[in-house]
Amino acid sequence: MVKKRLRKLFHIHRIYEIKRKRLQQKASKKPLLRKVLAKYSKCERNRTKDCIHKPTTFMAKFKGYIHGFEELRKDIMLKSSREYNRRVSKSNWKKS
Repeated sequence: MVKKRLRKLFHIHRIYEIKRKRLQQKASKKPLLRKVLAKYSKCERNRTKDCIHKPTTFMAKFKGYIHGFEELRKDIMLKSSREYNRRVSKSNWKKS
């Protein structure tokens, strides 16, 4: 069984979330910052794509094995403590 930790992917999304938050506040007053915001968004997409592509390519090299993926339902997971719900909500539910 091969398990992949997604801590790096979470870190990428969290860092760019903070950068976007700061830029969006300033971009409303300075339209030129929208280009910088678009640049950060593109950089995040590229890093996310790369972070997902590497382990999936590695797993695809194993011929003759069955690959299983789990379908997670976010709505069922959001029934715990407030802190846990926030961590689940910030998880990577999509590629970009």
